[in-house]
Amino acid sequence: MLSGVANYRSQRFTDEANTLPLNSGWVFGLRAYWESEDKRWSVEAAANNLHSDKSAAIERRAQFNLNSTYRF
Repeated sequence: MLSGVANYRSQRFTDEANTLPLNSGWVFGLRAYWESEDKRWSVEAAANNLHSDKSAAIERRAQFNLNSTYRF
């Protein structure tokens, strides 16, 4: 399965005291998931922040994740 991810983040803050505001904006990414027929193996890959409003994101670089699971 391959899917696209689009998140809209409203205005928020980077600190607990709410003194450092972030702009609102969109963040886009991709996600892929595969599972074996016997459900023992699964693999998930994600690419986040592929295209985003850089002033609306705490993490401004693209992020890539790969998770693999074996169930016995």
